[in-house]
Amino acid sequence: MLRPMLRSLPRATPSLLARALATSAGDVKIQKVGMVGLGLMGHGIAQTAASAGFDVVALDANPQGLESGMKRIEGSLTKLLSRGVKKGTITQQQADDQAAAALGRITPTTELQALADCDLVIEAIVENVEVKKEFYANLGQFEGATYPWGISKTQRCYNLSCWDNRASSVKWEGLPTSGSFSGKSRIAFFTGKDCTGDSRDWPTDGYINDKKGNYPMDFTLDGINDGISSFIVWETSKRITNGKDTPCPWGTS
Repeated sequence: MLRPMLRSLPRATPSLLARALATSAGDVKIQKVGMVGLGLMGHGIAQTAASAGFDVVALDANPQGLESGMKRIEGSLTKLLSRGVKKGTITQQQADDQAAAALGRITPTTELQALADCDLVIEAIVENVEVKKEFYANLGQFEGATYPWGISKTQRCYNLSCWDNRASSVKWEGLPTSGSFSGKSRIAFFTGKDCTGDSRDWPTDGYINDKKGNYPMDFTLDGINDGISSFIVWETSKRITNGKDTPCPWGTS
């Protein structure tokens, strides 16, 4: 869900992502991850999730982008595992088997319907608010589907004002990031119980961490402002606005 136009790929190890998914989701068991967009960021997340043992639905609306992303994943796996062969930590046969196993967990598709039974959906499509709004609205057609910001069978709500307004005063209720990404991109984990109440019960001490997961960050101090448009949200996000009480665009379920 992070900004796709990065200069470097995500550096998450399978164990880091596995721990993030296993510990942050609480009682919700994540088995299938949907990855939307197989560009520079998306293909790396899909690869990492598959290497960590998760089934992955890899979606790209552009067939050429899907093919390119899968080739990147295969090439990256080969390069990564070849290092282990050179170091003598694994044999060539083991490397081949691990690569085949990871690729076997990935189901490439251009169909949005394939996301309907995912436990978690991560989005890394073009940084255009209208495109993102259309994507979210289309995803919402599936009854009980997992939204990009939530887990299935929970209330789901997200306000898109982080793209429309500078969010320097926003406070986030969150868990530490996995420390996997560079630049100004972040994965922020949020939790909440509803998106219909009024602002008085919004958290006042929420935070996100820096890219190394070392300390809470402030939107203004760190120059992020409206640069964050990417979230993995456990259960339900509180409405994220610039201190304004804004209705849920998609309601709850």
